[in-house]
Amino acid sequence: MHAAHPFLSVWDDREVEDNYADGQPSSHQQDPSKTQLKGYPRRVPFAQREANGHQAFFNHMPRARFKGDRKRVYEEYRLGRLVDLLLIDERQCPDRQPCNDAQLSACADADSPRTMLGARQLAWLKSRLVGAPTTWKLWATELMVMGTRVAPGVFAQLDAWDGYGYERKQILDHILDDNVQNVVAITGDIRTFFAGTAYTTGDQSTGRAALSEFVGGSATSHGLPEATVIAKFRAPLGARSPQQIG
Repeated sequence: MHAAHPFLSVWDDREVEDNYADGQPSSHQQDPSKTQLKGYPRRVPFAQREANGHQAFFNHMPRARFKGDRKRVYEEYRLGRLVDLLLIDERQCPDRQPCNDAQLSACADADSPRTMLGARQLAWLKSRLVGAPTTWKLWATELMVMGTRVAPGVFAQLDAWDGYGYERKQILDHILDDNVQNVVAITGDIRTFFAGTAYTTGDQSTGRAALSEFVGGSATSHGLPEATVIAKFRAPLGARSPQQIG
């Protein structure tokens, strides 16, 4: 694939460990001697694992390094006056997930003040959205912006923007209140195709429509089984936005 096509590369949590955040394992794993995946014993301390994963990424992926900030990944790519692509790093800066990174569960803490991007990157994203002279602004987000609720108040996953609702609302309110036009989110991570509208609160019934989002599948991994998408996502998402499909 890399030989045949140009790539803009960004890392995933699995460069290090599934759902790691804030320099720590997923909040689902409370035992520091075990990994998040099936509780396997650790062979190296987590900090060493993270450093090894970052080194492997920068050694083998087509990425430039920023002078004075060698671990920075977020970057702006401008295609003439047509498109400004804002590639965001959502793995180095997040606070740990709320409610122990639960899935298919209610979480009263999902909208509490919590950062996904960190103060510096958040300020950069807001400034570039307003300041870009291009027609389209593409937010290349690693994690799904749209809410994925399997029922009112019940979140499909919290290692996505649903777990960081406070900061998501800041960004989407900024887009609407500053009248930033033609913002579209393009997203990965979940290895399943979705398309729809992101609302400021993650919910059509309580939020404002802010942008369209296109979530891509994977070239190498299976996504969610079709039966799971139909049973868990399509009906609840469709109830909130007829545009959303899975």
